[in-house]
Amino acid sequence: MNTVCRQTKFRLVTEFILLYLGIPLFLRILPIASKRMTGYAFSLPIIPVLLIIFIIILYILRKDKSFNKRVFFYIPSIKKNLKQYYLIGIRFLIGATILTILLLNLYPHAILSFPKNNPKFWCLVMLCYPLISVYPQGVIYRAFYEHRYAKCFHPSLQIFLGALAFSFAHLPFGNIYALLFTFIGGLMFLSTYRATNSLILAAFEHALFGDFLFTIGWGQFFFHAGTLAALS
Repeated sequence: MNTVCRQTKFRLVTEFILLYLGIPLFLRILPIASKRMTGYAFSLPIIPVLLIIFIIILYILRKDKSFNKRVFFYIPSIKKNLKQYYLIGIRFLIGATILTILLLNLYPHAILSFPKNNPKFWCLVMLCYPLISVYPQGVIYRAFYEHRYAKCFHPSLQIFLGALAFSFAHLPFGNIYALLFTFIGGLMFLSTYRATNSLILAAFEHALFGDFLFTIGWGQFFFHAGTLAALS
């Protein structure tokens, strides 16, 4: 590997660390540090931060002539990709069953608590979450990661690191469930994107699991104080 290639790889790996590890770590540390210094835990709302990053990355990708813009809106044919659609359905059924059993054993009081206690907000989340959260995450953690950073790592590590980055994005929520569930989800969603080259299909799978988590009762672990403050 020549010097120019080494420098390019070093720059891209540095970018990867700052974007996928540095920003979530900052968002996690900020309320802890501010409370110690001022007595008030200051939190930045996650969704606005996500959308700002999404807009910047979308601009970069649209300007990049080597990036295939088709992935933004491409929906794979069901007939030609029946196996992938079938796989998504099977994964969801298995995942939903496991998540429900876990919740019943660990937090039985939380079952369907969100739609029962706050139906209007639940409806808002069901409608808005796929649009303002899932799709932007797909652009950042699948399209951008695959196009710009995956090539920096050994092929055997690419999906693992992509899933790890997606999981680390949920560090600000401050609980192990958010990290664990999103790591497993990251493996699935990135695999779907790689198999189909479709952000839409990967986003569909992501939204399917996400809306289920919020509905069944795991959503309590996926709300951030800064976002709730902005909504209140």
